[in-house]
Amino acid sequence: MNSIMKKRIAIPTDAVGHKVKFTIDGNGNVQDVKNKAGELVVSTIAGYEGTVLQKKIFNLKAYWTSALTNERNRQFLKDAILAEKAGDTQKASELYRSFLNATQMSFGILLPSSVADRLAKGVEISATVEKVTTENGSLLTIDASTISIIEPKVYGTTSFDSDDIDAEILAEEEAAAAAASTKPLTAAEKKAAAAAKAAATAGK
Repeated sequence: MNSIMKKRIAIPTDAVGHKVKFTIDGNGNVQDVKNKAGELVVSTIAGYEGTVLQKKIFNLKAYWTSALTNERNRQFLKDAILAEKAGDTQKASELYRSFLNATQMSFGILLPSSVADRLAKGVEISATVEKVTTENGSLLTIDASTISIIEPKVYGTTSFDSDDIDAEILAEEEAAAAAASTKPLTAAEKKAAAAAKAAATAGK
């Protein structure tokens, strides 16, 4: 569980009203929209009139810090630790999952939506954090209407070719050879050449 929490960014309550960078966690889940009475809501969206209104819920790799102090969430964690110590790994796993789900930030987008179609696991977005208060308490989420998708920078394949290095080495060697052939002889070299020439003449 600790490794999962460390992968989520911590969003404080003073982030409300500010645009923050997030990463989508998972590919989202489609749900039917219901009113407070638990009744299905009928869509009024053009082309979808008369059908059940749906939304897609996306999780974020983020949690809001105030959720960690919520008594219900803390109880999930306490009970999970106690169950783990007692050897009940299945119960501990379920309680840890409840804690993780209760503290993770998420948001919903009404369907159909071109934005929702572009969201998937690993996609980075920026959006404004907002606070929502329900009968079950307050939580932090994002305003879906402010979502901007952060497009990744794409680079082409490498243009490296070792033949370029071979050509560079050959050019350096040729330049060195040319420089050596045109370099003036030093006094010692001239003297040695004259001596060699004299010796060759004397031997004839």
